[in-house]
Amino acid sequence: MKLIFLIFSLFMASQAFACSCVKRPSIEESSKQAEHVFIGEIDTISIDDNAGFTQKKYDLKIVETIKGSPKNGYFIKPGLEAITNCYPNKVEVGDLYVFFVDDNKKTTLHYCSSTKSLKYLNSSQPKWRDKIE
Repeated sequence: MKLIFLIFSLFMASQAFACSCVKRPSIEESSKQAEHVFIGEIDTISIDDNAGFTQKKYDLKIVETIKGSPKNGYFIKPGLEAITNCYPNKVEVGDLYVFFVDDNKKTTLHYCSSTKSLKYLNSSQPKWRDKIE
């Protein structure tokens, strides 16, 4: 009876998603691949129902340009990565992130992406700006 209960429990266990990357890009790697690097602030958060399901869209305001000449209009529109909760932080208006992007206005905010929280970078890698090429 205990064996049956154990087997039943294993099959009924809630689904869990693993958040892992083969290799998270370093600041140097991200900088080399990016056309633009900037500090962006989450300006507005809106709901987008056009995809057939409800998802949030985060509009960005460029606060400081570090590399290149990005123009305003960048946004984050999470896809399936948002469903897996691989970005553990709650994103709120006013939050600051360092973005490594090209001219495509859509960018990502995901555990495995180049985008990093400014607060995280300043605390974990205080000289991160020196690594931008």
